[in-house]
Amino acid sequence: MEPTPFAETIAPTVAEALRVVRSTLAKPSFEAASTRRHFRIAMSDIGERFFMPRLWLRLAQDAPGVTCECLSPGLDELQHGLANGEIDLAVGFFPGLGAQVLHETLFQEQFVYLARQGHPLLASGGDTKELIRTPHVLASPPGTSHLTAVERVLMRRDVRAPVALRVRSFLCIGPIVAETDLVSPVPNNLAELIADHLPLHLIKPPIKFPSFDLKMYWHRRFDDDPALAWLRQLMVQLFGAA
Repeated sequence: MEPTPFAETIAPTVAEALRVVRSTLAKPSFEAASTRRHFRIAMSDIGERFFMPRLWLRLAQDAPGVTCECLSPGLDELQHGLANGEIDLAVGFFPGLGAQVLHETLFQEQFVYLARQGHPLLASGGDTKELIRTPHVLASPPGTSHLTAVERVLMRRDVRAPVALRVRSFLCIGPIVAETDLVSPVPNNLAELIADHLPLHLIKPPIKFPSFDLKMYWHRRFDDDPALAWLRQLMVQLFGAA
């Protein structure tokens, strides 16, 4: 069989058209070492302190063309941002984002108490009843539900812990506790970080606070984005089961 003269005439044009179609349908790739990309990541103040130093060191090494922007949106803004691509990834504890938002657990977080070194409470060995009766400072970053879960336990009839101060950021808890006789239940990974730099003592809670899974969240529409898949894999490598 041989092509007709007409087939020979249109063959170059058809071949070029097929090449364009194949290149259009081909799955895009992400080369971390050479690609330029700006990631917008939603996380709390704790997340910025815990994740960003290690993440940025790795990005600077493996993906020098990548830049990041951290956001702290409310729940509605976060849902819309993930759906329309204005937010690439959310990292933290964000329940209720809907069935179209996929997620993967990085690790489970527990609450521990912080008290200043030399606190009168520690002289008595951290007696359970004394700890519960000690005035507390609590944090509730925007867009999170940490305060609700913790305060629900502290306000139980069998606990009735005194809450003397409420603040918006977990990052100010360390200095406040270090300079006063207030105590505070905070996530353990943050507690270990700030206790390395401030005269603070970690105390195992005498009452049971709810633990929570710290996760990554992204919208189903962007599940196949190779750049976001690479970023999620990097987060698992750095922080999985922290």
